Amino acid sequence: TRHLTRCLLIGTLSYNSFLIWWWLLLKDAMPWAAAQMLGIATPFALLVVVLLRGVPTRWRETLASLPFYVGLLVVYNLVINGPSGREMNQTLFIFTWPLMLAFVNTCMKSPLLPALLFNGFALSVIALAVHEAPVSPIVGGLMMTNAIVMAFFSLLASYWLNVEGRRSYLYKLREEVRLASLNSANQDLQILSETDSLTGLANRRQLHLLLEAFW
Repeated sequence: TRHLTRCLLIGTLSYNSFLIWWWLLLKDAMPWAAAQMLGIATPFALLVVVLLRGVPTRWRETLASLPFYVGLLVVYNLVINGPSGREMNQTLFIFTWPLMLAFVNTCMKSPLLPALLFNGFALSVIALAVHEAPVSPIVGGLMMTNAIVMAFFSLLASYWLNVEGRRSYLYKLREEVRLASLNSANQDLQILSETDSLTGLANRRQLHLLLEAFW
């Protein structure tokens, strides 16, 4: 829960940081963008942060991914249906959307199935935005290539991180089992060294230890 909470807060801060570029590139559309991003996407993400603590563990990953769906729909609406939706500067923001894919696939450490679902949804939204945006086929193709490559390599990185994490966990578990077995064997050896094998009573060695403890 702590990891997901931190990721959502960092993701929300990073998401809203692009308002600076709305102000620099499209000052007229800045109020519209701020209202959508700060009024819809951000409150929804903060609501999910609050709800994470009361949700069963198996549903937390799914719940934590929902703000990214909402955030992507919000920026789609901004770019395609915003006040300056037909301006080239506004469509440039489509190039930044694959950053969401990289964040979900790597920082969020999403399991494979939720990550694949989000990637499929995000690529579909990006493809629709490229189709609706006033860009040439070459620029649109570049946007889609950027998104697909980002999705592929971030999913691959997430897979290898998960594999390495599982491997490290298994190595740690094996070491703990080995130490536990070694401690158990040492205890058995100590008992054998301090008791008579026939009677099971304390032997001379244990008697000497007791005498040394008293004196």
